[in-house]
Amino acid sequence: MKVNVYTPKSILVGYFVDPKIESFPDGDYEISGEFHTAEGDKATKVEFNPQALPYNVDLSEAGLAQKKLHRVYVQRGRQPVVMTGHASA
Repeated sequence: MKVNVYTPKSILVGYFVDPKIESFPDGDYEISGEFHTAEGDKATKVEFNPQALPYNVDLSEAGLAQKKLHRVYVQRGRQPVVMTGHASA
């Protein structure tokens, strides 16, 4: 399973391969696992800046009721990468 991560302008940043996905009652999600760049290379570090625009995540392949996340931020930039986001309305 691939979980793609995009910029707000729908440019592919990279993707998780078979990530662990946790959901929380308030609509928040945590995604963690092996992250690859858009070119397919395993990322050594994902840069993150809290002031930067947040990412969007496509959960279509995950088989969950929720298909899209927005306001997704990197919580841990080294492997295994951890991101958190909020379910789209």
